[in-house]
Amino acid sequence: MRRFALVAALLVLSATTRAAEPEGVLVCAAEGGGFDCAQGKCNPSKVTAGNDIRLDFGAKQMCALRGTECRDPKTLQHALIDEKNTIVAAVSADGATMLFRIAPDLKMAMVFVIGSGRVISFTGACRKG
Repeated sequence: MRRFALVAALLVLSATTRAAEPEGVLVCAAEGGGFDCAQGKCNPSKVTAGNDIRLDFGAKQMCALRGTECRDPKTLQHALIDEKNTIVAAVSADGATMLFRIAPDLKMAMVFVIGSGRVISFTGACRKG
């Protein structure tokens, strides 16, 4: 349930912040494991996809990289920088909502909300791409 509260807080933050939009490109990767929550149970989960996520704020797109190829980009619905220079970005596509929080030190927290009953969260790091 804490994961759903985090998702709600990020959505409220992204809707109420009046900060400038970020510019440029970040390439982000998961580090270690995370949590996969479904039907009220949260289990540790390894992140095994191994693909970097490319956030292109100029083009307002996100995609999973396959090598250097950006296949099937998704539209960024919200991408804002708050007063502490933390980026909050949201993407909805394919029955899921993805929320990113990227701190000034480029540490990332990411939450996937899939349908109405599953949440996957993990942390990682980003680099300017």
